[in-house]
Amino acid sequence: TPSNVRVEITADGEPAFETSGTLNEAAAATTNNAFGGSVTEEVLRAAPAKVVRLRPQVVVYYAGSNDVYAGLPPAVPIANFQAFAALVLRALPRAAIVYVSVILSPAQALSGRAAAVAAVNEGVAAFAAAESGRAWRAVDRRSVTR
Repeated sequence: TPSNVRVEITADGEPAFETSGTLNEAAAATTNNAFGGSVTEEVLRAAPAKVVRLRPQVVVYYAGSNDVYAGLPPAVPIANFQAFAALVLRALPRAAIVYVSVILSPAQALSGRAAAVAAVNEGVAAFAAAESGRAWRAVDRRSVTR
């Protein structure tokens, strides 16, 4: 194993966060507060305790697929992400938020939810474009996984 590693999170070719040191030091610089099966309303409610309290430099947000799968309209995860971003940036104005797009899973595709997945991702992308002065990025996983 390497004695010295560099961890970098980038979005659209721009660095959002980087750290270096031993593998243990790099791992200690991250916290995974994900909780499976949640919808974006639950992520929003948990944000003060699971995100703001820790005062991170970078927040990686991946949520919304369960909203779509539950049949909620795309406006719901979009609005909840906007509220999440506002809450986090109000408390931590220097934090960067990396939004990872909702993937079109086989289950979503087979159940006819492709348009809803696209609408969520397009809605967040439009929000990102309008908030371009903020220190955050939207990452389109479709381009990463192809």
